[in-house]
Amino acid sequence: MFSMMEVEVYIDLSIIEKMEKSLKECIFYETGGILLGKFNNDYSKAYITELYEIENTLSQKKLKYIRNVENAQNIINKRWKDSNGIINYIGEWHTHPNISPEPSNIDIDTMNQLYGKVKNQIPIIFLMIIGINNQLRITSIGGICKCIHIL
Repeated sequence: MFSMMEVEVYIDLSIIEKMEKSLKECIFYETGGILLGKFNNDYSKAYITELYEIENTLSQKKLKYIRNVENAQNIINKRWKDSNGIINYIGEWHTHPNISPEPSNIDIDTMNQLYGKVKNQIPIIFLMIIGINNQLRITSIGGICKCIHIL
């Protein structure tokens, strides 16, 4: 449905602050969750406005995070309904304690699988990883991040 698009990304500062807090609180294991937000009418701008931490189904493994799918979907469904279809799933986030925020091959494979499930509804999804020294990396699947704005 969508061709490879260039998308400007707008991120609420509170998202980054919450990720920094999670990294600080969970220094011995990975944690993460989902990103919610919205697109403008022509999908040229994405607004990442909400972050939810979802428990790790692996009982806090140091180097692997797999979110609880059912809990994540319940949050997505509730926010979609509560916002009259405006707020929707827009990506994933997780921490890399003690290492760089570079996505692993597993991270990329997982994001490609997730994109395969949503690509008919949205043109792009994002993976935000925060790592050692609060380094932040944003990766996109399905499109290109034209530029990133912190609000």
